[in-house]
Amino acid sequence: MAIHQIIIANKSRTVQSFSLFTEVPEISGSSEDLDLYSNAYATGRPIRAPVVLLDGPEQRPDFQQFAVTTETYAICGSDEIRKGAVIYGTDTVSTNVDVANCIVAQGGPGFTTSTGGAGGPESQFHINVSPYNSRIFSRVWVGYGKPGPIGALYAEVGNNSTGRNVNEIRGIRVCASWPAVPTEAYNVKPRNAFYVTTGTYATGQAVDLADIDELNKVKIDFTGRQDKIYAYVVYNGTFSDPEYTVRPPEVLTTPPSPPSPPPPPMRKAILRFEGHDLEPGLYAVDVETDDTSKELLN
Repeated sequence: MAIHQIIIANKSRTVQSFSLFTEVPEISGSSEDLDLYSNAYATGRPIRAPVVLLDGPEQRPDFQQFAVTTETYAICGSDEIRKGAVIYGTDTVSTNVDVANCIVAQGGPGFTTSTGGAGGPESQFHINVSPYNSRIFSRVWVGYGKPGPIGALYAEVGNNSTGRNVNEIRGIRVCASWPAVPTEAYNVKPRNAFYVTTGTYATGQAVDLADIDELNKVKIDFTGRQDKIYAYVVYNGTFSDPEYTVRPPEVLTTPPSPPSPPPPPMRKAILRFEGHDLEPGLYAVDVETDDTSKELLN
């Protein structure tokens, strides 16, 4: 199992939230066209805009960090598969078993194989769907999932008071989903690739990535880069191309910028007096002597 880290630095002028999706897997073997969706894998905390100083060194940008593994799982559930819907898995199985047999009984869909053990690598696996009455069970779906990102580096939509995401089944999140057709056999080949987007999504929310503008997403592809641990991108209104490295990017090793020193006290303050014993107009007040006169304006 490999672990990769995705880092997004916010150098825009506004607070940003970044969400993470996996690229939809390659699926073959089905006799029907698939209604296939990518499901939001994780949504990060709001990332503040960097402080802009008139002089002095450039401030270190705030950043979002996702640490992900290459483990994959077969997953299934019973939800309406449509754009925008939040999908909840009901059973998972490690793809180390190669074949996941999905049966649909009175309690809903589930897998007959053992759910123990670590997830398989990003290699091909198979999901076989048993015969079932699709008029009674009209919302059965299958898909693939991954363990949630490692570490409490972000606060997500859907997290409960313990920090666990409510849309996890035994710690596994749905990454891609499609309706399960009775007796169909799906050959699933996950890709070790991700998309980072702007915006906030609920974990498990079904999205067609093609609907997201190219300026608002960037592909992170670790295929053929198993030795690269880090992928670093910068958001400045648009995303930069990813930089893949073995060593952590500078933003992770640079300490946070110190707070800016307070400005020196103002020698003069301009006030408007209308009444009392002063002629209406603009006056300057010497903040040290409390002297008030029009001459101090000069």
